[in-house]
Amino acid sequence: MDIIIAGAGEVGYYLARYLAEENHNVTVIDGDESQIGRIENHLDVNTVVGNAASAVVLERAEVHNAELFLATTNRDETNMLAALIAKKLKAKRTVARIRKQEDLVGRQRFYRNLLGIDLVVNPDRLTAHEVKKLVRETGSVGVEDYAYGQVHLRRIVVKPKSKITKRPLKDIKLPSGILIAAVIRGDEIIIPYGDTTIEGGDHIIIITTRETVSVIKRLVGGIDMITRRVMIAGDTNIAEEVARDLSSMPIEIKLISGDRRRAFELAETYSNVQIIEGDCRDLSFLKEEHIELIDIFVAATDVDEVSVMSAMLAKESGAKETAVVLNKGEYVQISHRLNIDVVLSPRLLAVNKILQFIRRGNINSISLIGEGAAEVIEFTALAGSRGVGRPLASINLPRGAIVGAVVKESEVIIPGGDDVIEVGDSVILFALAENLKTVERMFDTNAPTGSRMLKIGAEEG
Repeated sequence: MDIIIAGAGEVGYYLARYLAEENHNVTVIDGDESQIGRIENHLDVNTVVGNAASAVVLERAEVHNAELFLATTNRDETNMLAALIAKKLKAKRTVARIRKQEDLVGRQRFYRNLLGIDLVVNPDRLTAHEVKKLVRETGSVGVEDYAYGQVHLRRIVVKPKSKITKRPLKDIKLPSGILIAAVIRGDEIIIPYGDTTIEGGDHIIIITTRETVSVIKRLVGGIDMITRRVMIAGDTNIAEEVARDLSSMPIEIKLISGDRRRAFELAETYSNVQIIEGDCRDLSFLKEEHIELIDIFVAATDVDEVSVMSAMLAKESGAKETAVVLNKGEYVQISHRLNIDVVLSPRLLAVNKILQFIRRGNINSISLIGEGAAEVIEFTALAGSRGVGRPLASINLPRGAIVGAVVKESEVIIPGGDDVIEVGDSVILFALAENLKTVERMFDTNAPTGSRMLKIGAEEG
């Protein structure tokens, strides 16, 4: 597929890397020569230096041949204009990254019908939605739902004294409806087998049914905790969106602002959110605000280092859980070494959303794990696929892949080797990146016809 990416920042770079690895013909446009130099030094893609909102530049990039145009610069206006011009110049499909919430509310159809933008992605909105899910599911460091909410994925930190540590998995009797799909230990992602032993401090990815999700935390040594108090730090769009989202819930919310004028503006806007002027890196300030009573501390400042420091201070001072919004890929990669419970990357959330749109076919959703080192894919089983109509034990899945759940109409199965995937089933599969192509061939997950469309038409905001 010929794909043009406008913007060589974090989102554009990651998309270019990922799509090039999938053997797409990728061209990246950016007006910053240093950003283009970074792309050229690390990725096998084409590059064009120039303004992506210029018809001349887009013609030089041969946009008329593009099956997909992705506008991912840091400027909403540039993205909208670039996507509009690209569509006028015959790009088949366009995607625009837009961060301003007021530009999105109720306007998805406007962008699609008038400007020809097929998908609008708002990383801030996606991040705020993830925080809200975490607040609802306190105790999990990652929350995903599949098959219209019938299958749940939870990423949970295993406590040292958990019942499942220090023994091979084959010796542990897990409740029916629960599968440990992966173990994350430092930088390593392990697809577990019977001889795998889980250690305290490991992150485990559990796939479970709706009925058994409530027993997971007790299984791994966690506690069921109801969120009553949330503290948010930051003068950013994400911090404000999180406050707005949570304000509809019956919880106490504090928002720390370092800007006095902004604090007054927010106080007038959100009557049910307590706005506090202060420095989230000031330990005495956090203690004055009774950080030890906070159930979840969310750091969403515009500087990653400040967010990390404030979250670590909050955790050391008694906050039960911490979540940090990080924009730099290098910080996301080392986050497991920090005393932080949850790391949220607007960049990766935007990439997930765009990849769902790109890969269509019979794929219903995609979630990247560990900077793309693994994926969770939900797809619809198609007739003629090698993995359909045979017991799972006989299809020889690679060791780095596991079928986590199969949904047959309203029935959810956490499968064993004797279970069979049938045509039309929804399948949730976990696979390491190096095994993805093998798995896709088994299940024809890139089939362009005979499949239902992705769930991408939901109105955001």
